[in-house]
Amino acid sequence: MTPTLAQYEATQTKQKINEVQKGIGKLMKAAKTDPKVKEEADAMLKQKTDLEKEHKAFVESAAEKQVALSAKLNTIGNIVHDSVKVSNNEVCELL
Repeated sequence: MTPTLAQYEATQTKQKINEVQKGIGKLMKAAKTDPKVKEEADAMLKQKTDLEKEHKAFVESAAEKQVALSAKLNTIGNIVHDSVKVSNNEVCELL
């Protein structure tokens, strides 16, 4: 999984968390009149905590993969134009 894909998964999980949070809010308002709805809200709270753990794992994974990608990219040298002379010293350089 690439860092970008891991970030995408984290964003998708965050959207799911927001949807669940909105549902919890609606259920809590309804729970004031009907106590049975509170049990359903509690189940959604558990689902939200599970999604938050999953989101945290995706964020950490994305960060690790970004570090690994950056380390690999740093090993690649510069690409220079064909007209640039290749030498190991500065003797043949013209000013």
